[in-house]
Amino acid sequence: MAFKHSDTLRKEIALWLAEGLISEEQAQKLIERYELDKAQVWYKDSGNILKALAILLVTMGIFLVISANWESIPTFGRMMLGLVPLLAAYAVSFYCYQKEDWKGVELALYFASLVFGANIALQSQIFHISSYFPNGLLFWILAAMPLVLYFRSAMYVLSFLALYVLWLGFQTEFEQFNVISLLILASFGLVLYRNPQQVGTVFFGFALYGCLVNLVVYLRRDLGFFDSSSFYFFVSFTAAFVLFYQSLLLLVRERLSEIFIRQLSSLLRLILVFWVFLFTFPEIADDFYRSWGKATTWYWEVYILAISGTVLFLFLAPRNLESLVNWLISAFFFATFLVTDDSWYCFIANLSFLAYAIWKIYHGMTSHDKASFMWGVFYLLVWAVGKYLALVADYATTAIILIVCGVGTYFINKLWDKRHEK
Repeated sequence: MAFKHSDTLRKEIALWLAEGLISEEQAQKLIERYELDKAQVWYKDSGNILKALAILLVTMGIFLVISANWESIPTFGRMMLGLVPLLAAYAVSFYCYQKEDWKGVELALYFASLVFGANIALQSQIFHISSYFPNGLLFWILAAMPLVLYFRSAMYVLSFLALYVLWLGFQTEFEQFNVISLLILASFGLVLYRNPQQVGTVFFGFALYGCLVNLVVYLRRDLGFFDSSSFYFFVSFTAAFVLFYQSLLLLVRERLSEIFIRQLSSLLRLILVFWVFLFTFPEIADDFYRSWGKATTWYWEVYILAISGTVLFLFLAPRNLESLVNWLISAFFFATFLVTDDSWYCFIANLSFLAYAIWKIYHGMTSHDKASFMWGVFYLLVWAVGKYLALVADYATTAIILIVCGVGTYFINKLWDKRHEK
């Protein structure tokens, strides 16, 4: 529908209601029909996005020209090259404010926030200020946060979330942690909760993951975290985070597009399913246990994330068949640390993966959902190929598995045709 998420229609409905042309009940029906109470699809705000991109490109171009001629510019001129655009941006924003051009104010201050960051770098270089350089990024983010909190628009949120993730990367590399990072993350979370954005929600997931990894690396900095034994920890930590983040999405499912939430949740579930699939290979299960045995003090971070995700899901998730999948994955996840024999763990992984594939097929058959049905068949074939790779030396066993899966796939498809495509 052309009027979905339309700001113009939202304002018109408010005006009609104020003039008594429609009742509150009619206004609510219009709001629900055109999803005006949900987050606007990102491309609906493409005009502002393109303007913000233009400002960003112009800013980068200006400072590349300055960099090319840096040595020939006197110190006072260098200072002014940074300060004049900043003051000009503030002047333009004040002019737009006087004209009640709120979009102009927003764009001018966005340009000012970018130039402010450039000034931090320029003035530091001019006066040879030596310090821990990621602090410059931190000051830049802190200076922009009032604008992010006030405007709450996609261009502010995405730009400074990306900058925040970059800063976290440097913090992690140098094994440093600043408690302010938690406050910044909470501020972004508040903005996205009050004004949900699809792309912003995805960016926030990366930011949350980066913040948690930064905290873990800092806490474990004395244990030689970046060694070969940490690989499987990170694999499990990432799986626990996906479990947690998927549950966290339930807090905003009423504020975002149903299709977007369903697609993002499906993607996260796919990551978890293939995490289970990894451990259907005996060699990987064995390596995991040998590596994990060197890192027994690292269990608690993974447990906290996994338990938090499970508890959130328990309270927020709807009671339906789809939620059973998450319980299956959660059960397998905790089995990872309760089972002490890698062969049993491999057996549980195979059983869980097969159960999920069969459930998808069954769910597709009973709900007439061809996509779910085909995903189940796909998982079944992936499992069969996995067994081929794992048992390639055992020709008889491999042959039996492939024949059974091939025949089973044929008859499952025939059953679908018989039931749903008469």
